Amino acid sequence: MTAEKNDIREIVEQVLKTVKIEEIIGEYLPLKKTGRRFTAICPFHSDKDPSLSVSPDKGFFHCFGCGAGGNAINFVMKIEDVSFREALLKIAAKAGIKAEISIEKSEAQKQKDAISAIIRDSALFYYENLQSERSGDITSYLSKRGINLESARRFGLGYAPGGKNNLTYFLQKQGYGIDDIIASGMAAKYDDGNISDCFRNRITIPIVDHMGRFVAMAGRSLDNSHAKYINSQETPIFSKSKCLFGINLAKIFIQKEDKAVIVEGYFDMISLWQHGIKNVCASMGTSLTKRQAELLRKFTSRVELLYDSDEAGNTASDRNAEIFYNAGITPKVSKLPPGYDPDLYVREKGESALRKILEKSLDLIDFYIEKQKKICDLSTPSGKSEFVKSLLSHLTELKDIIILEEYIKRISEEAKVSENILRK
Repeated sequence: MTAEKNDIREIVEQVLKTVKIEEIIGEYLPLKKTGRRFTAICPFHSDKDPSLSVSPDKGFFHCFGCGAGGNAINFVMKIEDVSFREALLKIAAKAGIKAEISIEKSEAQKQKDAISAIIRDSALFYYENLQSERSGDITSYLSKRGINLESARRFGLGYAPGGKNNLTYFLQKQGYGIDDIIASGMAAKYDDGNISDCFRNRITIPIVDHMGRFVAMAGRSLDNSHAKYINSQETPIFSKSKCLFGINLAKIFIQKEDKAVIVEGYFDMISLWQHGIKNVCASMGTSLTKRQAELLRKFTSRVELLYDSDEAGNTASDRNAEIFYNAGITPKVSKLPPGYDPDLYVREKGESALRKILEKSLDLIDFYIEKQKKICDLSTPSGKSEFVKSLLSHLTELKDIIILEEYIKRISEEAKVSENILRK
């Protein structure tokens, strides 16, 4: 089918007449049929019960919790965080409708498109460099990390050579202007006027958003002579606090299992994926943000935190679990044996062993209790006081009254202190 160019109203009408809204929304959420309607947990607020209603006969969805609603285009706009034009074209493509929409892009949008294209072509340049390398530090590093060729291809791993301007010259030959190259974070201009590639002598890792768009680049040093990891700078299309590494590949598996495994680093994520655990993504550091939790909430309401077994990993589990709770996601914490991170554990012990650890994951309160029991002596008044105060301090940010009540009950049982005293 073909729609006339420029007539957006005709395209919208044709798209909405052709697609089934329940099929569009069903690609993002598990729907349950209830009479003539479908219901689901709303991805747009901290929903515990299925508040989202989808009416196939009307072609509309509505959430009775947060008020979100509209047609299939509105839903895709909201859940994918894209413009009306992008959502319309995405759905039209699914419906087999050839839609050419002539909309003049703003200068800001033109720059965003240019940055994404530069990141994409940079990733290709680095990838081809890696494919041409068959010896030396690069092969040794990937072999040491247990990364096979299929994973290297799947994640677009590349190699940034040591020269100062290899990528910049390549991109200029592709027709990109130097200002856009610098704006993309692939090159930098110094005070003396010299321009240099930002990634040199590093394994490169493209960062792709949940829509499949290239938004940034990460690099891992081969010799540790500089910072171990670096990311390209924040740009109009990239903010580290809003992205989850691997979400573009993992989201369909996260939806299928209705659960995500959250790890810290790039190679943690790649290693778990390679070993068969596909519903995994990385927060690119232990400091998870509210925006990352909200992004993940579009795909699931359950997560398992799998961080390093050291104190930094425990601290991150504390902090990030609370962020997930307040985003409407139920977190659990998985504990690795001392001395392990997720990458090392799955490589040494295998998928089956790691899945057993994930099966034994602890609810947030159990994690807190287990941790404090190792520190506090509950046989003494001072130890009991320290135990209670520490646990209660973790609950101050929780907003769900039902969860708070359950936690107070659990702490009361463990410390043998009345619930009334704890509430006071």
